[in-house]
Amino acid sequence: MKELIDAWKQVDRNKIAALLSIVPGLGHLYKHHHLAGFGIMTVGNVMMVFIALWLSLATLGLSLIVVDCRSRAVVCRSRLLRLPRLG
Repeated sequence: MKELIDAWKQVDRNKIAALLSIVPGLGHLYKHHHLAGFGIMTVGNVMMVFIALWLSLATLGLSLIVVDCRSRAVVCRSRLLRLPRLG
């Protein structure tokens, strides 16, 4: 058990936050940026659903899949490319 705890302490928190960013705002919550995390989760997800539903009228529902996958990929990529912050 001690080896597992020691290994967990060496894990880069920025990489874990980037992986959790597949759900917008979850990486911020993991890094204890609660206000930003809840703001992104509420506003970002509501806006993403609104845009996907709006575009689904023109694309016969295809945008429900494409917009969701693309937005999550963009969020994860931007988190991985961001310079690491202390904390």
